[in-house]
Amino acid sequence: TAEEESGTDCSNKNPDKGARSLGAWFPNARVVKTATGAKDGDSCVPKTTSLLLFYQYVEPKWQQDYADRVADLVLEVSKEHGLGGRVRVATEGLNATISGSLESLRIFASRLKSFSPASFASTDFKYVNDLPSSRAFKDLKVLPVKALVHYGIDEAEASIREHGGVHLDPLAYHAKLKQKGTVVIDVRNHYEVAIGRFDGQQQLKGKGGGATYLDPKMRRSTDFPAWVAKPETKEAL
Repeated sequence: TAEEESGTDCSNKNPDKGARSLGAWFPNARVVKTATGAKDGDSCVPKTTSLLLFYQYVEPKWQQDYADRVADLVLEVSKEHGLGGRVRVATEGLNATISGSLESLRIFASRLKSFSPASFASTDFKYVNDLPSSRAFKDLKVLPVKALVHYGIDEAEASIREHGGVHLDPLAYHAKLKQKGTVVIDVRNHYEVAIGRFDGQQQLKGKGGGATYLDPKMRRSTDFPAWVAKPETKEAL
């Protein structure tokens, strides 16, 4: 490789400083500087980067020691391949946004699958390629959390296995948008909704079809249960 020919060592030269507090919310976070965080002009900085994004909830939940082992694996693979990003680890699963070369990201996903096939064999890993190198994370933060996303919902009511919906592929989803009686709830925060959304399904409503769009106008995820409990929401659903 060009790296070998030039004699440049692009391995992660920054040592793992171990657990480091990031405030009251993440007192046991672990932060590792990565090679992708090198300064512009450094021969180790690639011209482009890729992103890997995924959520993976698990049922039954992991034991805490197993979740800790998953976090250790994330750190190990990321240090080996100079990956950066943000990873939230809980006993209910893993949420990650990671940057690096496409090859390294695929290795990362493969290592997770090998470590825990029951948890990650069917994970929907999403890759975004050919992004400018400025989009690469300068470090990796592994954040131990109690919940991947906190909605303030009672745990007994939040079982994906018992109460989860049906996943639709893109064609089935668009077909559903055309059906009368379909309701689309936009669970992004209101700021993101204000930036933009797709209104194509609304054009069908005057023709006896098309989904009804509902915006809960949430500022934070914990606003959702209160919105669902409103009489007008129940009537709309």
